[in-house]
Amino acid sequence: MNTSNRNAPRFSTYAEALDLIGGRDSVKIGHNTYLERLENGTLGVRLHRTYIVKFNASGSVELFTGGWRTITTKERMNRYLPAGHSVYQRANVWRITGPDGVEQDFQEGIMIVQRAVTA
Repeated sequence: MNTSNRNAPRFSTYAEALDLIGGRDSVKIGHNTYLERLENGTLGVRLHRTYIVKFNASGSVELFTGGWRTITTKERMNRYLPAGHSVYQRANVWRITGPDGVEQDFQEGIMIVQRAVTA
């Protein structure tokens, strides 16, 4: 089964997600997948009934499976993760890696904290 949606918009930061949603409360971004406004300015990528990626105004990103550790969940997460990050599965264990190459076990609600880029 091919779960990818080649025409779905790509974004990986709060600013890009905010630009995409514009003044709307929700926008469809893929099959059974929506970008929605949540409380406190947070923007959530919802797959079915689970917010799998949450973009916080602070720049941090939180990941959730809601217990659905599926190929589609991983594909959607990886589509919207900040550059250099990846969620993958090895020997039935979900892992996440960052741009520094450090790997760790995936945990529900794991947070990626983006460093500010200064001139």
